[in-house]
Amino acid sequence: MRYADNNMSIVDIFEDRVRESGSRPALARGPWTLTYAELNDWANALALRLSADGAQSGRRVGICLPRGPEFVVAVLAVLKTGAAYVPLDDSYPEERLGFLATDSELSVIVGDGAADDVCTRLGVTRTDPGEATGHSVENPGRPVKADDPAYVIYTSGTTGRPKGVVVSHRNLAGLIGRPAAEFNFGTSDTLLLAHSFSFDFSVWEMWTALAYGATLVIATYEEIRNPRRLASILAREKITVLNQTPSAFYRLWRDVVRVGAHGALRLVIFGGERLDPAKLHTTLGSAPRPNVEFVNMYGITETTVHVTRSTVDLDQLGTERRSMIGTPIPGVELSIRDAEGRVCPEGVTGELWVGGAGVALGYHNRPELTAEKFVSTISPAGTTQRWYRSGDLGRAHPGGDVEFLGRADRQLNLRGHRVEPEEVERALVERCGVRDVVVVVENEALCAVVVSGGPAPDIGQVRRGLSGTLPPHMIPSLVVPVAAIPLDAHGKTDPAALRRLIGTAIRRRGAERGDTSVLSGTQRVVRDVWQKVLGRAVTDLDVNFFDAGGHSLAVVDVVDGLVALGYAVRVTDLFAAPTIRSCAARLDHSGEAVRRDAVDRGSRFVDAVESLRVHRHGEGT
Repeated sequence: MRYADNNMSIVDIFEDRVRESGSRPALARGPWTLTYAELNDWANALALRLSADGAQSGRRVGICLPRGPEFVVAVLAVLKTGAAYVPLDDSYPEERLGFLATDSELSVIVGDGAADDVCTRLGVTRTDPGEATGHSVENPGRPVKADDPAYVIYTSGTTGRPKGVVVSHRNLAGLIGRPAAEFNFGTSDTLLLAHSFSFDFSVWEMWTALAYGATLVIATYEEIRNPRRLASILAREKITVLNQTPSAFYRLWRDVVRVGAHGALRLVIFGGERLDPAKLHTTLGSAPRPNVEFVNMYGITETTVHVTRSTVDLDQLGTERRSMIGTPIPGVELSIRDAEGRVCPEGVTGELWVGGAGVALGYHNRPELTAEKFVSTISPAGTTQRWYRSGDLGRAHPGGDVEFLGRADRQLNLRGHRVEPEEVERALVERCGVRDVVVVVENEALCAVVVSGGPAPDIGQVRRGLSGTLPPHMIPSLVVPVAAIPLDAHGKTDPAALRRLIGTAIRRRGAERGDTSVLSGTQRVVRDVWQKVLGRAVTDLDVNFFDAGGHSLAVVDVVDGLVALGYAVRVTDLFAAPTIRSCAARLDHSGEAVRRDAVDRGSRFVDAVESLRVHRHGEGT
């Protein structure tokens, strides 16, 4: 392992692993597997094609593909050309994909046929990874420098405009190199890729596997949102290292224990949101403690995924109420500072400033915001240190352990996604005709308290108005109309009053209208599952699930219930058909389509791998 070399690119690190572990499985998805050599061959072939299409150092290439081996191939291929990759989540509305593609100034997009509309509208070349396997499979040999950008991941913006965080190969190689002694990753490990490629937790999952010769198992969009199916994958694939947001883990662990999936697990890493010790204690229950190490890690997209680590003391969970994030990982510095930038004494709350190897290059084409958030200090010795001002609050305890205390601003955290409420509020004003609005998170759901100039929009109107511009996790699941936003004695928004308003709205809203006395068989099944998940009667075939009290986490429970009854259903089906009538109709017609889609994608993958193997054999390698 050459990670001590500070000038290595992530391409250098991966190609080292190919030389050492070429015949070992690198990627697994269901019955299909790619070895390190095959993964490298495919990435090299695609890199050659991308270079011909204009990908090179200093440019950015979008990747708009479903979850699967092709996405990882595309990431490697883009990096091998010297360009940086920009993940474009194929579940995002076309308008948002268009903004990301335009803002990041993409030269080409790697995508299948589903990306045609976006590419055509933007005048961007589309490269299909499945059509590149006939090219040379030799390493391109393009020099990739440590300070070259590796990827640009977009996060929510306070101005209503997402901002692209630019992370270098040096940042990424440092992240991967630092955990070597911390976690003992190696070729005997099997990791699960369980997060969106647009969420930087996936960067950690992908590279801690590929940089250490481990096997990376790729879960589908539907599987990662269905605890039963995900637990079955953990058991079947004998996953040894699992990365999870705490809220996802709380829902998953019962099924993990049920199917015995914890038998192979040696390490669970939490990240992406605050860990609640009381909830974790309740989740683990009174059963004998598993032979698993639980680690809580704090980090930010702008500081290359992870900043600190803290081993969870399972024996103290029952009495611990603080969210401890531990101490910085090697190569990273953490400083707690007051509003004037002075270091806070131990025990005093301040803003978390992050320095060291993980600090990103800045925001793409946002020099003023970069200058505001990425700052430099000069030590008494005259050395310059670059920092990222996180906006998170914390305080140091004896021994240097840091307690996380939330945000200094309004930024929200929703199941690992950082959401700037201003972006949602601006969209509500522009798209839904509201005059004033406050967006908050309550009971793990995004809620909008609105003042309208005319009739207040209902949740259905809001979802229709925002679905073309915001991703699903940024669309409110509850709308509360008010005459005026409640203010406290200082003229500021009153959080307690907002909570009371939202609580009252949740209690009042229901779905007891209409007549469901005559139902088809599928409609009756959907209604029964809804009622079980929502805990109330539902008597209107056309009420929106989210208007009836549902939220995005409850969608997973509905999918779980329908899958258990033998229906071929995906999370995306419920967002597209959110009423009993439309959902039942979709179920009646979607089963064959879901199976056909899986078969088609599997066939494309098998064809591509066969082409690679024939090509290598034909060259006598």
